[in-house]
Amino acid sequence: MVMKKILPWIVANTCRLVVSATFVFSGLVKLIDPQGTAYKIHDYAMALDIGDWMPDSLPLVLAVVLALAEFCLGLYLMFGIRRRWTTRFILGLLCVFTPLTLWIALTDVVVDCGCFGEAVHLTNWQTFGKNIVLFGCAVVLCYTRRYQPRLVSEQAQWITSFFGLAYGAFIAGWGIYALPLIDFRAYHVGQNLREATAWPKDPEQLPEIADFVFDPYSDSLMDELDLGLAEDIVVDSGFTFLLVAPHL
Repeated sequence: MVMKKILPWIVANTCRLVVSATFVFSGLVKLIDPQGTAYKIHDYAMALDIGDWMPDSLPLVLAVVLALAEFCLGLYLMFGIRRRWTTRFILGLLCVFTPLTLWIALTDVVVDCGCFGEAVHLTNWQTFGKNIVLFGCAVVLCYTRRYQPRLVSEQAQWITSFFGLAYGAFIAGWGIYALPLIDFRAYHVGQNLREATAWPKDPEQLPEIADFVFDPYSDSLMDELDLGLAEDIVVDSGFTFLLVAPHL
């Protein structure tokens, strides 16, 4: 009799921990670098042939909204806030993203899903597998709400909600108007490009940071003759000043 009560509690709260931790982490790393998430959303839009008519500011807006939604839903689930609404909303999101990641895995239209920003890189099939696990956990959570205890009282739920939203918005704003608080990017401040790029003869063995030089889709480091300048900059032992003007 005791096991019949304990086992559902263990299953429900294990699923709760897995989903909430994943959503909080995924939302937080996206909030830290909203611009990077915006680039990934633009990649998705181009794969769906809707990138050309999408306003320039829309990917960034979607990046912030999506990251805030993930982060706050993870917090709500973790603290037991609005359990019915939260579990249903999470299940609804996974009903959209799971088929989408299956399509991406089958077609490889996008190399990296960007689920965890630059912090963790997953293959498309790993991403689909992750979503299958989360989807199963979300289904369990929808039917086991009574086994999920609240960690804050109903009267104090709005406080947790407000501060979670405010914290996420602050992190996103900082990442947009300054540098990310934690920089997971390959070209982070302090990175020594010469030490990080050991140039092997086999292009297949190039380090990740080598796309600074060999990225075939980048034309930002070209001279007036359309000759690449990036490798010259990396191997030059002197001082190089780059002026970047994103809005001319």
